[in-house]
Amino acid sequence: ANSMFNSIKKTSHVSFLQSVKLDHVAWKTDVYKKIIEIGHKHQNDFTTHEKCRLGVWYYEGEHSHSLKSSSKYTSLEAPHKKTHESGHQALNYFKIGDAKKMLAALDNMEQASLDTTHLITALESQF
Repeated sequence: ANSMFNSIKKTSHVSFLQSVKLDHVAWKTDVYKKIIEIGHKHQNDFTTHEKCRLGVWYYEGEHSHSLKSSSKYTSLEAPHKKTHESGHQALNYFKIGDAKKMLAALDNMEQASLDTTHLITALESQF
C-alpha cells in the first residue's frame, strides 16, 4: 500500500509540474497573440509570477523540507519571475511602439522561460 501511495503521489507531482510547463507556453502564446493583435486578452489579464499556477505553488504550496532546500527549487524563482516580467515589458514596449525594446524583452522572456522549464524538469526527478 505504501509503495502504491508513493507511486501515485510521485505521478501527481510530476503531472502537476508538466501542466505548469504547458501553462507557461500558453501564457507566452497569449503575449505573442496580443502583440500581433489577434488575442482578446487585456494587458491587465496577464498574471504575474506570483499569481500563475507555478507561482501559487511556489509561494503558497506545502512542500517538503527537502524540496524547499534543493538548489533546483530555490533557483526556480529568478528565471520564473524574469519570464513574467519580460513578457509584461514586451507588452508595454509594444504599446508605446518601441519595437527594438519589445524584441529584446521577448528574447529575455524566451531565455528565462527555457531556464524555468529546465529547472521544472529537473524538479520532476526529485519526487
